[in-house]
Amino acid sequence: VLVLRNHGAVTVGATLAEAVDRMEMAELAAYAVVMAAEGAAGIDLSRVQRLTDRVGG
Repeated sequence: VLVLRNHGAVTVGATLAEAVDRMEMAELAAYAVVMAAEGAAGIDLSRVQRLTDRVGG
């Protein structure tokens, strides 16, 4: 994942599906960071668990 200032994120993969999966993981990670910065009042723990499961945590 490459994050370009003022442009957004770019992902690559061996297949289109792999690139899309990486973008979805980056989006979920960014969401978790924003929610944590805001005090985690509205974070959906099931989404965090899905991210953890996907990255093998």
